[in-house]
Amino acid sequence: MHGRGTYYFANGNKYTGDWVDNNTTGEGVYIWPNGDKYEGHFKDDKKQGRGTYYFANGSKYTGDWVDDNMTGEGVLIWGSKTQLAGDKYEGHFKDDKMHGRGTYYFASGNKYTGDWVDGKSTGEGVFIWPNGDKYEGQFKDDKMQGRGTCYFASGSKYRGDLVDDKRTGDGVFIWPSGAKYEGQFKDDKMHGRGTYYFANGNKYTGDWADDKRTGEGVFIWPNGDKYEGKFKD
Repeated sequence: MHGRGTYYFANGNKYTGDWVDNNTTGEGVYIWPNGDKYEGHFKDDKKQGRGTYYFANGSKYTGDWVDDNMTGEGVLIWGSKTQLAGDKYEGHFKDDKMHGRGTYYFASGNKYTGDWVDGKSTGEGVFIWPNGDKYEGQFKDDKMQGRGTCYFASGSKYRGDLVDDKRTGDGVFIWPSGAKYEGQFKDDKMHGRGTYYFANGNKYTGDWADDKRTGEGVFIWPNGDKYEGKFKD
């Protein structure tokens, strides 16, 4: 088979396009019985080069292919029959997975731009929410993990450690009022040792538990008064 032609497979598959020495090589269209369809370039019976794959579930991929796999630059849009309906990814792929640099647009309005490893946001990136919140920093397995900075639409700002999407570890939180906390966090709360600088000039250094001054600490007033001792709630 050499030139243009159509091959009807016994299993229901169908290929129409270019042939070279009995191999699908060149431009062509391949259709599967389940409704999947590929239009693009082939080489030696494999999807190779640029092409578009239409999934039966409504999803669509347009981009580079290597040895039958989505590898290189491309755009993947999820169809209405999938759990990720309306989501879109633009960027780099490797072996059918998001891998490298890319941007993911969520149907909810969220947006992530950054590094990907084996289909998951891992490495450095920026995540933006529709309400104006933004996170810049490290990710691992689709979660904020490591060091980063959170910018809240309210005007607050957090810079520090994150574990499993939560402020956990050492960090600094600044409120629009001018108040500031420097110290330890756990599950998005001030927890452990830390210093809170009040907007009115007061200052507390000591233990925290679930966002409350609990344990040993020192409280200093702007006029020079000071309390050293135990605190609770």
